[in-house]
Amino acid sequence: MESLGYTCLIERLNLNVRPPDKTACLSGAVNRRVDSADRILFPKGVAIEDNLLGHLEFALRHEEIRLDIVAETFKALDPGLLIARLRDNPNGEYIRKLCFLWEWMTDRSLGSEIIVRSGYIDLLPSEKYAVASRPQRNPKYRINNNALGNRAFCP
Repeated sequence: MESLGYTCLIERLNLNVRPPDKTACLSGAVNRRVDSADRILFPKGVAIEDNLLGHLEFALRHEEIRLDIVAETFKALDPGLLIARLRDNPNGEYIRKLCFLWEWMTDRSLGSEIIVRSGYIDLLPSEKYAVASRPQRNPKYRINNNALGNRAFCP
């Protein structure tokens, strides 16, 4: 089976991080997402761009949030790819989150002048994670940063 998302990023970049609790994989044996104790199976026709950014977006959409893997992947990701994707889809939820996270984690600006016009979205889903009761609003990407802690320590 071909790995997807975080597992693919760990394998491609040889990241020294704790692997996800569940491995995301493509499988010819399923026709929809199937969760088991240790895997998340997706049908072969699942739409994913087979590059670092595509697997990051896939992981944010379908897997748990793993800031450690995201941060390590950012070290190998050309930030120009983030800007290009945001330019193509300025209101896309996952690219907005990734652009915000890149700036938050690296303490650098992407320097894009792209205007996001859609509504604010939470960085982390409150139904799955313990989140800050008063999120900090990021007007550039229209993200409610509801993560606990800061870039140096975010449990």
